[in-house]
Amino acid sequence: MPKMENCISIGPFTEHKAASYISQIADALVYLQKKKVIHRVMKPENILLPR
Repeated sequence: MPKMENCISIGPFTEHKAASYISQIADALVYLQKKKVIHRVMKPENILLPR
């Protein structure tokens, strides 16, 4: 899976795709917090996206 920072060269996401990614990231963060998992740094370099 490419890192989010590398997707810039692919071009901009559609609004629908960006909203889908944001929703999935938010769901993942809620899940991690419920499991009491600590995430130290949330930044684009730490997010993997499907091709």
